[in-house]
Amino acid sequence: MTTTYILTAENRSELLKLFEAPRIGIMAPLDQDGNPDLCERWAKPFISRNIDVFMLPVGTPNPQEILEHVDGLMLPGGDTNIHPFFYTGIYAEFDDDDIARDQYAFDLIKMAYDMDLPTLGVCRGFQEMIVAHGAPIRQLKDTTYQHWLGYEGRREDGNHCFITMDRPVHPFVIEEGGLLSEIYNQSAIENYGIKLDENGHIMVNSLHYEGMDEYMWGLPQSAEFRTRFRAEAWSPDEPKRVLEAISAIGKRFFVGYQPHIELEGAQHKALFDTPQIGLIDNILAYQAERIQAHTIQKDRDSCQPEA
Repeated sequence: MTTTYILTAENRSELLKLFEAPRIGIMAPLDQDGNPDLCERWAKPFISRNIDVFMLPVGTPNPQEILEHVDGLMLPGGDTNIHPFFYTGIYAEFDDDDIARDQYAFDLIKMAYDMDLPTLGVCRGFQEMIVAHGAPIRQLKDTTYQHWLGYEGRREDGNHCFITMDRPVHPFVIEEGGLLSEIYNQSAIENYGIKLDENGHIMVNSLHYEGMDEYMWGLPQSAEFRTRFRAEAWSPDEPKRVLEAISAIGKRFFVGYQPHIELEGAQHKALFDTPQIGLIDNILAYQAERIQAHTIQKDRDSCQPEA
């Protein structure tokens, strides 16, 4: 039986020994009282697929050790934005930030990248991937599509709800030759029942005020980012397209996704469940390799002569 664990100083040693089920680490932002604040919709896709969830509260010590004992990493969205200091180098007052999360997320991303750990960053997590590799983002106030439109979704009682927020806002134009073009091929579109617009493009939800456009993609500041990541999908905004998805070049599954793909639906199923190249099979393959390496090391240790 799979479950969600919150790693603490008291339980981490015991939890990190568990090998029965594959496990994913999900970074958890903190609320105003310093408690993990992570909606269950981030864990649900993994629990339903028999993958244990290790919640990593922002600031949890020694994250490298934790990543060495998990089989994937999720960087979720959130209610704050990345502080502009991290991509402009200029500090100014910013009333919608979470600097502790920014710094912790950047560290996790760099560690996971170096480890080739299957990783998915969604919305803010996608933007964290961009900034962690030295590239900038900006507020999207002058784009064709209103990328914040999903926030206007409300229930009849007037409250926000992700069921109403999850509505198509703009096309998701996939680049040929990348991971997503392989995942969202014609067979997958038919098998998963993915709906297309009149131009044959997937339509996606949109709940963000910031992002990277095509101009920023081409800046010298983004040079390192472009060498490590390929653009997987764009929103066809004018005057410049807006980046919607990326994947790390030469990595097994290291994907950033601006739309809220954690929400259940046909697109979610394709990204998570496509055999061999989807997120879940990459997590399972990583677990098999991790356990094999652990077993080999254990056998070597047992063969060491006593002093």
